[in-house]
Amino acid sequence: MLWVNKRKALIAAFAAGALMSPAASYGAFTTVALSGEDIDGAPGGLRFGDTFGQSPLLNNAGQVLINGGVTGDGVDDTNGWALFTGSVGGGLELTLRQGDAAGVPAGQIGAFASTLKLNQNGDWAVLGRQQSDTNLSPFNFSAIYASDGQGGFRVVAAGDAVSPQDGRAYEGRTRVFLDALSGQNDIGYRDRLDQPGGNPGGFQDEFSFGGDPSSPTVISGPGMPSPITGKQYTQLGVLSVINENGLSAFAADVANPDFSGNQRSLFLRQLGSGSTTVVASTDETAPGLPDAIFSRLDQAAINNAGYLLFHAQLEDSDPFEDRYNRFDDNDQALYLRNPNGDLILVAHESGEVPGGLGTFQNDGGIFNAFGSTVLNGRGDLAFTASLDFERNDAIFIRRADGEYVVLAQDGVTLTDGTVITGVPRVRDNHALALNDLGQIVFEAFADGNESLIAGDVFGDLSVLVSVGDEMLLSDGSTGIISGLDFAGANGGHESGNLTGLNDLGQVLFEARFEDGRSGIFLVTIPEPASLTIALLGGVLIVARRRRG
Repeated sequence: MLWVNKRKALIAAFAAGALMSPAASYGAFTTVALSGEDIDGAPGGLRFGDTFGQSPLLNNAGQVLINGGVTGDGVDDTNGWALFTGSVGGGLELTLRQGDAAGVPAGQIGAFASTLKLNQNGDWAVLGRQQSDTNLSPFNFSAIYASDGQGGFRVVAAGDAVSPQDGRAYEGRTRVFLDALSGQNDIGYRDRLDQPGGNPGGFQDEFSFGGDPSSPTVISGPGMPSPITGKQYTQLGVLSVINENGLSAFAADVANPDFSGNQRSLFLRQLGSGSTTVVASTDETAPGLPDAIFSRLDQAAINNAGYLLFHAQLEDSDPFEDRYNRFDDNDQALYLRNPNGDLILVAHESGEVPGGLGTFQNDGGIFNAFGSTVLNGRGDLAFTASLDFERNDAIFIRRADGEYVVLAQDGVTLTDGTVITGVPRVRDNHALALNDLGQIVFEAFADGNESLIAGDVFGDLSVLVSVGDEMLLSDGSTGIISGLDFAGANGGHESGNLTGLNDLGQVLFEARFEDGRSGIFLVTIPEPASLTIALLGGVLIVARRRRG
């Protein structure tokens, strides 16, 4: 693998830093990368540029994946962006650069898009754009680059020839989309395939794939048989998440061979064996909600134990009643499927908010819509929801023991005394990450400042870092933070989507400064306060201490 730099460590880049404002309540911040600093081993004395791309990713071994600009002699618009891999204790290496050979005939890497994936083994994948001497259509430019474990990379590129699928001949890939990278190095991706005489890039031609790009498994696609007797897949919905055991979840429409009467269903597929299970389908009764049936299923999260969290839309089971919009304001829900196949209602629109929300200044507010959802390995889950009464959105926890916590909402006072003054709206799909220790990191406003907030599923929260904080940097200078970026992910870190939070409590984030520079920084948050957990007669007893 490409992770450990064996030449020398970036001593300066990993010097300890600190926040100089009173907001800091955690330990020293480590500088991982900083604008203007040398990139170890890079040709021509390349340095990190002023900007970084998608928020950086971190795994449990402390390995990182970062993309960002480079500067130095010979850098121009054709080679000024790069992908960096490395370890927070062993330096960074320039792994892939704009202008490198793209692994396709007469092609070069044109750019890196906004989708980065990293797994617990240190393997990576990135969605990029190819440049070619050949004519490429507007749809015919995307590519997935993925490490091969031997110092090189594999590629799935638009324009590549594609083997026939489901008995039909296709000319080639027209556009690819990266969805997940599992611990087994299985890539989950979508691929639009061009049919002779067909509509290039048409949504009806979109297939879902999983596995090694050189010999992928076709998960679903138009005209392929589904596990529902007599019905074929017709089109894809929200696509694959893949856990470290190769279990994939995806949503797709199915119909009879005449493609009439589409039915949306949610499926689980084991990539190795190819066995597929139907989780739920439209027109089925929604458990826990009398007179409701599923009308749409999508946006899933999965963990290694096989628990599946998903969004559902509902409608009335009586068509006559539904004409009167009975479910018009009650049409969203969250469900958790356990490995036995049972569906557990987590929350639903117009349902009472669990946990006595009145004590959190909501006066009996009720759910209105749901946004980001994450699930950890032990079964804790977090989700964002908007509430009635025109209140700000909130973040909720449902712990593995079944207890609910209203974690963050406008007006909540944190352990360090600061007050949350706004949680980003549900539709903003903001950063939210949850690890197996029950630690959580998310974006919100605290005392009016954009902040990263860290804590645990029991509600102990403190500001990690805020806009306006002054930070001592590894080169001895200081910078005032003007913006923050942290990688959360719908699904969670066992869904093939690692974040900027790992199971060691390490947090990796980008800070932008008022002087135009940027940096990538690491800080470790404490484990959830000394928890003594015992099961006595089926009752969960928790002893806690508060952090000051």
